[in-house]
Amino acid sequence: SRVMFANRKAAEMLGHARSKLFRRQLTSFVDGRVKEVMQSSIATRTDRGHERYEITYPHPDGGSRVFEVAASPISLEAGASGS
Repeated sequence: SRVMFANRKAAEMLGHARSKLFRRQLTSFVDGRVKEVMQSSIATRTDRGHERYEITYPHPDGGSRVFEVAASPISLEAGASGS
């Protein structure tokens, strides 16, 4: 899953310029166990449907932030899917 839109507040929360977020893999913002959980959730989202979970994000300022992720599968034309 890639970032297709980020408003000013999302960019502030992530500590990156909006231009640096566009088309970036969501999992590129995290590492370790959090990355594994996100990759697994993305890979099986179509089967599981809507879900909510929290992740700890290592902010560029050296601190960390806790985000709640609310994700749902999205079916697109031609059989493609996303979330």
